[in-house]
Amino acid sequence: MDDGCFQSVGHVHHQAMKGGLGSASASAVPLSAYVAIALSEAGHFGAGALPAAVSCIASDTAATDVYSESLKAYALALASSADAPAHIAAAYDLLTAGDDEGESIWVESAAYTVLAMLKVDHEDYVSQAVDLIRRMSSHRNSLGGFHSTQDTVLALEAFAEYSILFPPSDTNLELAVTATTSFNILIEAVNQLVVQTRDIEDPLPYDVTVTPSGTGCAVFMVVHQFHMPEIAASATFSMTVTSTSGSCTAANVTICAFYLLENEESNMVIVELDLESGYVAEEASLQRLVDGKVAKKYEQDEPGVVELYLDSLTSAEVCLTVAVSREILVEDVKPGTVSIYDYYQNSEDKLVKVTRGHPRTAQPMHVNSQLGMNGLE
Repeated sequence: MDDGCFQSVGHVHHQAMKGGLGSASASAVPLSAYVAIALSEAGHFGAGALPAAVSCIASDTAATDVYSESLKAYALALASSADAPAHIAAAYDLLTAGDDEGESIWVESAAYTVLAMLKVDHEDYVSQAVDLIRRMSSHRNSLGGFHSTQDTVLALEAFAEYSILFPPSDTNLELAVTATTSFNILIEAVNQLVVQTRDIEDPLPYDVTVTPSGTGCAVFMVVHQFHMPEIAASATFSMTVTSTSGSCTAANVTICAFYLLENEESNMVIVELDLESGYVAEEASLQRLVDGKVAKKYEQDEPGVVELYLDSLTSAEVCLTVAVSREILVEDVKPGTVSIYDYYQNSEDKLVKVTRGHPRTAQPMHVNSQLGMNGLE
């Protein structure tokens, strides 16, 4: 555009790039900063385009949320702009003062801010960078990642850049772990990049005590995984699931959902069907949802598991009907589930409906509201 910003063309799935959820007059700067970062890192910025984009980003005063500030900080840092430190300071203050620490947007924003710090002056910002890295590390999930592929990749990029600039010193650590059983974990130069895990399968409750000795730096996590059979409904999505039988071996599963935040629009949404044992979704019914523009696309990588992608949801209810049929007769049928979640924040407000009873019964499936959870302690 004339002011150097990049115009938003088409649908932007990630609402934060538009300056926040549901913003009708959202700033073009966050998306412009995102594009500027991508082009700068790829080395494809033309000599004339970069100064104009930097001017657009640096002059913005409207987009002041943590995600926008972190994007602006990194984009300006890559351009060696004198305005970068001010946005780094603003992003750091928001990251350390807010009550949303650990959420997907927070992780992504923290990663951008660390990258900006390391680009501008890694020696000057070392204490703040370490602070954010420690905060990010404390919010990893049980597999070592975060909420989504996007925030995990950015966090790993920030960790890697820090490790390059501040390589680890000689590592010779021993962790003595005591729970109901005791064991030692040895971390040396030859295995310091290898994840070591131990399972404690004894009944709860018990205390875990870790006593380190030696020299070096390591991250120690205690992960407690549990399942909660019932929990309050999602604060973000509402969903109902019903089934009508067409024959003894076939049925139609109808999922109706809407976004609970009135007058706002969600990010991209995934509706995931994990069908009862022995049942599969009929390809033709899935394709009809795409042809009718109800769903953007679908994936069925394994039998009985379907993922439907929706551009977004609003307060207007959307219904999807999927035809399913029995492929294999199975005893002790495993109940099916239908899940709905935000593509970019898939561990938050994930609403799951458990379906029990065979589709051939011609009765609505019994539905319980559940939330799938992994807990960290």
